[in-house]
This record gives sequence, C-alpha cells and structure tokens, in this order.
Amino acid sequence: MSRRIVGAERTQTDGIGAPADQHFSYSDSLKWFIKPNELECRWSNLGIQSALFTLGETHFGCGSNFLHSAALWLASAPSSARLHYVAAHPAPLTRIELRLANARYLAPNQSATPLLAELLAHYPATVKGVHRLVLGNGKINLTLLFGDAAELFEQIALGAAPQQKKPPAPRVDAWFMPCSAYIGEGLGVSAAALSSNGTSFAALSQRNAIAEQLAACGFLSGTTNEPTDGMLSGQYAAAPLTATSLATQPARQLYWHINRQAAAQCPPQQALVLGAGIAGCCTARALATRGYEVTVVDRHPAAACEGSGNRQAIVYPKLSLRDELLPRINLAAMLFASRYYRPFWKAGFGAQCGVLVLPHNEKVAAEQRQISARLKASENWVRLLQGRQLADISGLQHTAECGLFFPQLGWLPPVDICGELLRHPKIQLLRGQVERLVYCDRDKRWSFLDGADKAIAEAPIAVVASAFGCRQFAQTDFLPVAKVRGQISHLAVNSESQSLRTVLCGKGYFTPASGGQHSFGATYNPELDCSDVRKRDHRENIRQLIDTDAQLGKLFASSEIDELDGRANFRCTTKDYLPIVGGVPDVERMSRDFSALRHDARSPISAAGSYLPNLYIHCGLGSRGLGYAPLAAELLACEIANELPPLERTLRLAMHPARFLIRDLKRRQR
Repeated sequence: MSRRIVGAERTQTDGIGAPADQHFSYSDSLKWFIKPNELECRWSNLGIQSALFTLGETHFGCGSNFLHSAALWLASAPSSARLHYVAAHPAPLTRIELRLANARYLAPNQSATPLLAELLAHYPATVKGVHRLVLGNGKINLTLLFGDAAELFEQIALGAAPQQKKPPAPRVDAWFMPCSAYIGEGLGVSAAALSSNGTSFAALSQRNAIAEQLAACGFLSGTTNEPTDGMLSGQYAAAPLTATSLATQPARQLYWHINRQAAAQCPPQQALVLGAGIAGCCTARALATRGYEVTVVDRHPAAACEGSGNRQAIVYPKLSLRDELLPRINLAAMLFASRYYRPFWKAGFGAQCGVLVLPHNEKVAAEQRQISARLKASENWVRLLQGRQLADISGLQHTAECGLFFPQLGWLPPVDICGELLRHPKIQLLRGQVERLVYCDRDKRWSFLDGADKAIAEAPIAVVASAFGCRQFAQTDFLPVAKVRGQISHLAVNSESQSLRTVLCGKGYFTPASGGQHSFGATYNPELDCSDVRKRDHRENIRQLIDTDAQLGKLFASSEIDELDGRANFRCTTKDYLPIVGGVPDVERMSRDFSALRHDARSPISAAGSYLPNLYIHCGLGSRGLGYAPLAAELLACEIANELPPLERTLRLAMHPARFLIRDLKRRQR
C-alpha cells in the first residue's frame, strides 16, 4: 500500500512501512517526549497569563504522540486553557490508514480513544498545505502541515526584517522531534524561528550529526550534545544562525506584512466588530473563543440583514488544476468550512446533503476527471460520479455524464448561522449607525462614533467587517472594493423538483427544498444599484441552470416567471477576487517607507510595515462569504491574539489589506 500527498505540481509517495511512519505507544510517548518536556507539571501549573500552550511535532506519523498528549492535556490543564498542537507530515496517512495504525497503539490508553474518533471525523483531505482542526470542544487546536516540514514551518513563522526590532511573535513552547531522518539543518532553522529562549525539546536520534545540527540551530541538550540512549532533550537558546529571522529567506524578500506596531496584549481583552454579517459574526466568535469580550455593532437590530440574509446559501466548491493563489485559497477555505459547519448541520441548521458540481461542457468534464484522479486518496471529501451514479446521489436525471460530488458540504441558512455565532456569553450585539472610527492615543482605544460624534462603543481593538461600507472611513477608504448586486430566486417545490437530495452547482446553483421552496441563482450586476427583485434576473437565473444541465429546465415546466419570489442585495468584491483580511496599514507612512518600489519593483527593502494600532479588516468575500468567512476569521483572530496562523504565509499575503498598496507602488499608481 502507498499513500500520497497532493500538491500543486508534485506528488510524494512513501510506503506505509517506511521509517517515516513511527508509531508510539502510550509508554513510548511518556518516556521519549512527554516527560522530557515536563508537560504534565507545566500544564497543571498554567495560569491565566498562559491560557495557550503551543506544542510542535516535526513528524506527525499516525498521530499517536498527539493523541496521548491531548488526552493528558484534557486531564491536567485548566479548563480555560487551550492546546495548540502543530505537526508536520511529508506524506500523510489517509483516514483509513490512520484508523488502522492507531487500533493497536492506542489500546492501552483508553482516554485517547474518543479523541481518535474526533480526529478521524475531522481529518482533512491529504492536500499539501496547512489544515486547522478544532477538537475537544474547542480546547484543542490541531494544525497539520502536509508537505515539506521545513518549508511549512517556515511559512507559518512570522519572521523579522533585518536590522529591525523583532516584534512579539507566536512561539512554540515545546517540541517533539520523533524522526531523525527528517531532522536536518533546514528543519532546525525553521523550528528555531518558531522558538524562544526556554522552549523545550525532545528528539529521538542515534546520530551525533543530528545533535550537532540541532545545537547549531540553538537546541541545546541539558548535559551534552550527544544522544543518550537514543534521545536528546533540553531547551532552545537563540543561536547566531537564527537570531535574525530565517537565514534562508531570499535576498529580495519584502517585509511589508510584518506589523512593527504589534504589541503584546494583557487582560482584559476587548474588541469591537463593525458589521453583523457572516464575516463579522465569524470574527466575533473566533475572538470570543479566545477569551475576548466582543461588542458587535450593526445598523440593523439583528444579524445578517444585508448581503448575508439569503434564505439558503452554500459553500460553493470550485477546484482547479492550476497552482495559483485563488484556487489554493478556495480549497483551503472549503476544507476548513466543511469542518467548521459540521456542528451546525448536526444541530439541524440546513443540511449536510452534499454538493454536486456538474460540468457545462466537455472541457470542464475532462478537468473534473483529472481533479478526481489527483484527489483519489481523499474520496471521502470529493469523488467523481458517472452515469447512473449522478441520479442515484442527486435524485434527479441529468444530461451530464459526470460530476464532482462533495459529500462533506451542503447548504445553510445564513441568518440562523449568524444568530448562533453571536449566541456566546462574551459577545453582545449593539444597534448603531457608525459614521467615524477614532483612535485615542492616550487611552489606546478605538471608538465607533455616530453622526453626532457620540461614542456607540469603545475598545482597544477594532475590526471593520462592514463589506463595501469600509469605503466610508478615512482609515480604510484606500481599499479597492466594489459593490456588486446579486439576485437569487425561489421556486415552490413541485413534482419534478421534490426528489432533489443534494445541492447542484455549475454556472449557477440549485438547493434542495426548505419550507416548501428551493433557492437558486445568482446574478452578477456590478452596474446596478437597486435591491428590487426583477423578472429579467429570474430569467437569467433559470438560464444559468439550463446552461449547466438541460434537464434542469424541466423543473420550471409548470412555473411562471411571475410566480417566482426572490431576494436582491449586494456583494463586496475585490479586483483579484480574494478576501481582505488583516491589519490596516498606515497608508501615508508605508507609501514613504516603500517609495523605492516606484522606481524598481524588485527593490530589496528591509523596512517592516507600518500599521494603524490594533485596527483590522475582514471584507471582500464576494459571492463566497459562507466559504471564506470561517477561515478568514480564524486567520484574523490568530493575528490579533498572537497565535500561529492557520494558513501559509504565501496565501496570507495574497489576502492582506496592504497588498493593494504595494501593488500600486510597483505600478507607479501611488
């Protein structure tokens, strides 16, 4: 048996019996990793100031070290604390292989068995990249790095600009280094970039060369740097090799994304969120789970009254064979969303009925077959349906001969989801029309002011999640967002449509019935600024479905356009179709610091970025709000709380608010 990890351009294979797949029993984990790092004692004594403990592992294997450690965490750590376990695997096991491998090694540790079941339920597709899982009722975050360990650990490190004071950065508190074959200088440098003085480590190795490499990177054993009984343990102390960022960074690296205004935060932690759509509600919930007191301000009395207010919405899956930023971020967001919404589906909100994407021409069909072949190891997440399988799964006949089926996805009612996200003891919703954002340097607080300059709410941290409304504020009016109208249609269930069991997607989408009606759409009208429901847009929505699959036209045989209901509202879109997530730059200062880019777009500037203090933004989700919002909110909350991110740096920068500023400078447009 072999397994593989799917990347944009390459496939890695590794036999299941290879040394890379080390399995550790409970006694092994205790002896080699848990006790040398003194984890039980450290976790029992965690205080309020140490509500998060980050544990890194250089090789995940079958996850036995994680499962044993997580069980110990739940038994010994304070109930308010969270464990963040970050682990790499160059050739991850499939879900079936993971279950079989742990059937033997977990047997003596019954407390870890429920965690294995939860891990298997949330285990992601074996796609190259960063995968964030939330387990143990939110007390454990597991971040899996599928691919080259040194590369991906480097990608989640913050780093620092040369000759600049290193800003406060998230760190790993303890390391497990179980596989000497994968402990080399590159991985040692990347691990060092995620460590600080006092970070403990335990490594298995029979080779003195490994000990020397670790020591060169700052990982010093307690006695000597030679392996004792095959094991090294000790602490990290900053070494000259890694004292200034990563030695492996390219010479032309820019550091505009590094926020030199970032500061360590102390309780009480308070934040404001402007906007109660799906972006604002996901952000508020992500902060509240980290202990922040969050005030959400919206001009409406309830959540999701504008762009997020449709009756039914879907996580629209759009895969690609291209190794480009947009499809990579789409894929990461879909994988995260499929896990994020699972508790809502289980609670009866919408339905995890699966999403079937039908090709509208042979070129798309051929691409779907290639995508299916590439993701064959993740058939539990996506698989190709052909012939009669289409009707067996969807409940309807189709013209198409194949289609990609995503069994982990489905539809949700956004209004209800937003309401549930705000239902948290640390979140309150206030109604108010915010006209200005004002920062008081003396009090270090942001204020949301109304038209009479009266403060609606105040807090040290503020997040703008008001879609295209960000253009009204002086701090965010540089962002090139657009207001795009979209209309969805509602069709009363009929004898033809009542058999539909899954969401259908193509040029448009069509949902199974809820409350006696289907939802389908949607139009895209960038030049239209009205929310009236139009008959011509109903016709356009029907045309999109028929263009997707001619058989879908039969659903409307007994329906008149005049009888269709619907809803129109506005999306917030960007020129590159990617969300805007992160700290808000100080435009004037950054334009000055990076002015050399106007003359040479490849100028090697070592300055760090300049950002407004504790002001962030989350917008530009376009027509994929339900899909993008959970991952974007997690990314933003990690930035605010100074935690390791759930996404590679390359993808984070593609969504960063300052990207537009840097691009304009390079194009001499600013």
